[in-house]
Amino acid sequence: MTLRNMPMMAITGMQMFFFNILTAFFFLIPVALVSAELATGWPKAEGVFHWVRIGFGDRIGFMATWLQWLQSMFGMASILAYIGTTIAYIVDQSLANNPWFIFFSIVAVYWILTVDNFFGTNISTKISSWALIIGVIFPTILLISFGVYDFWTTKEIVMNTRISTENLLPNLGEQNRLVMLMGFIFGYVGIEVSANDANLIPNPSKSYPKAIFSAVLLVFISTLLGALSIAIKIPQDQISESAGVMQIFELYLKKHQLGFITPWIAGLVAFGTAGQVSTWVIGPADGLHQASERGDFFSFFKKDNKYDVPKRLLIFQAIVLSVISIAVLLLNDVNTAFFWLTSLAVILYALMYILLFLTAIKLRYTHKDQVRPYRIPFGNIGIWIVSFCGLAVITLCLLVGFIPLDSVNENLKPWYPIIMGLMALTCVSVGLIIFHKSK
Repeated sequence: MTLRNMPMMAITGMQMFFFNILTAFFFLIPVALVSAELATGWPKAEGVFHWVRIGFGDRIGFMATWLQWLQSMFGMASILAYIGTTIAYIVDQSLANNPWFIFFSIVAVYWILTVDNFFGTNISTKISSWALIIGVIFPTILLISFGVYDFWTTKEIVMNTRISTENLLPNLGEQNRLVMLMGFIFGYVGIEVSANDANLIPNPSKSYPKAIFSAVLLVFISTLLGALSIAIKIPQDQISESAGVMQIFELYLKKHQLGFITPWIAGLVAFGTAGQVSTWVIGPADGLHQASERGDFFSFFKKDNKYDVPKRLLIFQAIVLSVISIAVLLLNDVNTAFFWLTSLAVILYALMYILLFLTAIKLRYTHKDQVRPYRIPFGNIGIWIVSFCGLAVITLCLLVGFIPLDSVNENLKPWYPIIMGLMALTCVSVGLIIFHKSK
């Protein structure tokens, strides 16, 4: 569950129903089920790095975890930009569009979270748990409550609610709407990490699918209601992708003469998102840490501190993220930087997910006798259907990642696909070079 992608979802209007169904049931569920089969079949091989390595060898296995880690750098930079715009509502609202303020917010927050993770996961886990409750769940319930109450009492809606094919389904000619698919996908990525706990569930073949479908339904409903609460009050062309959450809270709070608590809500939202980022400081780095222990990544990073944390690796990734955050200054526009960072993160993650689905299919044939406490039903036909659904959506998302938003500078639009392609190619090439140098 996350608040940060609700504004981007709200921009799509009534089409958010289509995009939400597409991503939740044809991307999120396939990823979760495939990951559960791999996690229960190879319980000691934790994570994408080992799963893909078993299926396709060391080089491709490293590339999978490299892509997962690198996308987290771009993805977290965009999430931290969202935190920066939220913090601005505590200090000075005008700073929400100040690139320098957002840049320093990104760097400061991430380094604080990095240092916090130096002392093990016990502290960061407790902080993340509280952050989820008071900084994500509570604001989400509050936002939905405001939306429901406002609609119930006023019946005023600025969103076009006409029931028609044109209003409910995206037009392939409207590239701006198709690009929004990335916002929906980015809100659901990372579910493969939870699959490592599938072995801890009694009778995983029955219990895990039920848990996944229940979780997907909960996230689907809460995210949809949150996005609707924004869309019914703010015109689509006025919704800020990075500051939209605080836009709507400020509007609702002022309407009910509660504007004075806006900074407090901003503090809770920022804390909640920071707690979510904290779990990603150590998460994706774990794959690279495992790779360094095997000699697939620089051995310098395999050393742990006394808290069993790869401190050197965390410092390295904090430096990388700080450099990436300079994009906010170079693009000189917070919303544009937010979009570019999200786009590149989704493109890289899409490549990793393609490897994940192909691995699941291949291992059904090369390791068909491997015991899997959870196995996607209906034999090989089942794994093909589930993987095909996931591959179709993620491939579409990959292609959409090369389409610029209307807000992108007109002079850059013709070059946008080339720039994104070169950046993605550079990221992949650097990973291959590192692998061969490490060997």
